Amino acid sequence: VLDAVTNGAAYLPDWRAAAFTRGDNGWRVLNDRGEALSARFVINCAGLQGDIVDAAAGYHDFTIKPRKGQFLVFDKLAAPLVKTIIVPPPSSAGRGVLVIPTIFGNVMLGPTAEEVSGPFERSVTKETMDALMAAGRRIIPELENYPLVTAYAGVRPATENSEYRIIPRLDDHWITVGGIRSTGLSASLGIAAHVTQLLGEALDLIPKDIIHPVRAPDLSAGRAPPWLENPESADDREMVCHCEKITLGDVKRALAAPLPAATPAALKRRTRAGMGRCQGFFCGARLDALLAAGKGERR
Repeated sequence: VLDAVTNGAAYLPDWRAAAFTRGDNGWRVLNDRGEALSARFVINCAGLQGDIVDAAAGYHDFTIKPRKGQFLVFDKLAAPLVKTIIVPPPSSAGRGVLVIPTIFGNVMLGPTAEEVSGPFERSVTKETMDALMAAGRRIIPELENYPLVTAYAGVRPATENSEYRIIPRLDDHWITVGGIRSTGLSASLGIAAHVTQLLGEALDLIPKDIIHPVRAPDLSAGRAPPWLENPESADDREMVCHCEKITLGDVKRALAAPLPAATPAALKRRTRAGMGRCQGFFCGARLDALLAAGKGERR
C-alpha cells in the first residue's frame, strides 16, 4: 500500500464497500455511509471477506472457510538453537508445526490449522500452546529451557477447495483474487504480476514513465543501529523500546511516512516497538503519547 500511495494511488482505509452496481463503463460502488465512487475496474482482494464482496456484486463461486493458525514466539536467547526452518513430515492435515528462526532474532513455533466460525476468531488457547510446545520439544528438546515472549493467532482465508480463486471476469470489469492461503506470502509477487497483466490486457494500460522507489525500514536483528547511521540525530540517540532497540527517530519516521502509522498495532508492525521481551510494559505509555501527538500534528 505504501508503494502504491507513493506512486499516486489513493488509499481510503475507512471506506467500506457495501454495494456494487454495474454500469456501461465499470462499477458504481457504495459504502456503508451511502457515499459513492466510480470504478473502471474492480479487483476483489478482500481476503477473509472476499466471498462477501463477490456476493455483493452478484458472484457466488466460493465460500471463505476461515482457518486459524496459532503461534508461539520464544525469547531471542533461543536464537542459537535454530539456523534454518525445520519442517516435519507433512500429513493430510497440512505441513505440521514448523520451527522458524525469524529475521528479528526470535524463534517461532507454528502454525496450527483449525477451522473456525468466523474471520475474527483469533483466540489463543492453553491446550494449543501445550500441543505446540510438545511438538517443538520433539524437534528441539532444548526449547523447553527458553522463555516465551508471546503467543498469537492469525486467520487464513481458506475456501472449500485448496487452490487459489483467481477468477478474471474481464468483460464484467472485475477480477477476483480469493482463497489466498499462507503460501500467498511467497506467491504474492507472482500473483500481483499475473493480475496486473490481466488488468493491462483488459484496459490497454500504459506503464508509468517514472516509478518512485520505496525503501522499507530494516527491522532485522542485524540492522545497523540508527545512532551509528545518523550520529548527529538526537532522536536516533534516544531509545524508546529497549527490548527491540527502537529509537525515537524510528518512531517519528513511521508517524511521518506518506502512509503514517495510525494505530498501536500499525506502529508495532512498522517499527517492532513494543514487540520485545517486555511486550510494551516499559515503552507502551510513551508510544501511545507519540501516536496521539502524531495524529494531532496531522489534523
